[in-house]
Amino acid sequence: MDTEAVRPRTEHETLDRGYHTETQRRRSVAVGRVPVAARTRHRLAADPGGIPEDVLAHLADDYERAMYCRTMAEQFRRRWFAGRAREIAYVAERANRGDRRYRRLTAAQIDMVGRLRWSESGLAQVLARREERYVGWMQMYLAFAQYQRTSR
Repeated sequence: MDTEAVRPRTEHETLDRGYHTETQRRRSVAVGRVPVAARTRHRLAADPGGIPEDVLAHLADDYERAMYCRTMAEQFRRRWFAGRAREIAYVAERANRGDRRYRRLTAAQIDMVGRLRWSESGLAQVLARREERYVGWMQMYLAFAQYQRTSR
């Protein structure tokens, strides 16, 4: 028998998993709810401090660095929108399975709930911060490249 399912969780363990109370956890387990944070926790990594040194060594000038930053910003933006689509699909699936929280919602309301759940998740916030960071670096490297070009 699985002792994890039988043993009551402490308040600390319950809060770590994205639930407010032990009762809320039990009810959510009964209907199959898994918080966004729990479903994506393995993908949450520390924010990168900058462009990796090995990448910088292969980029010849500021323009190439700017293009690298643009590519990375676009990648994080695509991942953000893909995550939002997954979350909307998750909420729609829960509604189709009869989840009492979502079953009476219209398609527009399901879309709105999925967007809201995604925007408040940790992974969405990390991806948005990374995109902003790389866009800022791109603008900086483009300014450097334009300065070098005009000063010649």
